[in-house]
Amino acid sequence: MSVDSSLVHDAASAPLAPRLSVAAAVTKFARTKPLGAGGACIILAMIFVATFAERLAPYDPYEADYAAQFVRPTAEHWFGTDEFGRDVMTRIMYGARIALFVGFVASFAGCTIGALLGVVSAYRGGRVIYAKALASVARRRCCSPSPHSLFPFPIDDRTPLASACS
Repeated sequence: MSVDSSLVHDAASAPLAPRLSVAAAVTKFARTKPLGAGGACIILAMIFVATFAERLAPYDPYEADYAAQFVRPTAEHWFGTDEFGRDVMTRIMYGARIALFVGFVASFAGCTIGALLGVVSAYRGGRVIYAKALASVARRRCCSPSPHSLFPFPIDDRTPLASACS
């Protein structure tokens, strides 16, 4: 089999667009996707606060001060205090660590389980996802107080797993 050399070029026929700098790429992203940029700023701020919580937080998050219970926001306690006199802003700063950990672990677990189900379903021709979705529908229909409000289409006698609802 021979290759037609008239179709093969040594160089690209059109010049490539110049590569954007990091600052230009960030600016373009912020202009074209402002909600994504806002979300990224929030996540980055949470990571910054969680990382430097020991240096940024003015108080110990677990130290109780019963003389300062339910103090309204002041210059000393910017977000006020709780029922044990603990500074709320400090607790929010330290709580960012737990929130980020839970969010990233849940995202990773969801992506991993979804990818595994997708690969197995693709290998088996879609039957795995159909069975899992149907089992989920059956559980919702049997366990919910008002099944029609949660899942609008009916499960009848012809549907597999219909016996689970009877």
